[in-house]
Amino acid sequence: MGHLHDRDDDPIAIVMGMYMFKLRPGSIRGPSLAGVIALVAAVVFGRVVASSPIAGWFLFDHHQLTVLLCLYGFAASVLPFGCCWRPATTCRRT
Repeated sequence: MGHLHDRDDDPIAIVMGMYMFKLRPGSIRGPSLAGVIALVAAVVFGRVVASSPIAGWFLFDHHQLTVLLCLYGFAASVLPFGCCWRPATTCRRT
C-alpha cells in the first residue's frame, strides 16, 4: 500500500491564494502566517489521522496510485490554474 502525499499542502496553498488575490488583494502577512500554522498542524496531527478510522481513505495500491497520478497530471496540464491566480490583465490574449 502506498500513501498519496505528494500534494498534501495544495488545499492550504489554494486557500492562501484565494485570500491573497480575491478577498484582500496585496495582503501577505495574514495568509502566510495562517499557511505556516496550517502546515505545521497538518504535520503534527498527521499521525492522529493515520491512526483514525478514516486512514483507509488515504491508502492506495499501485494501480490506484497510477490512475490518480495520471488524472492529476491531466488536470494540471489542461486546466489553466495559472490564470486563476494571476490578475486578469496578464491572462488576456490580444
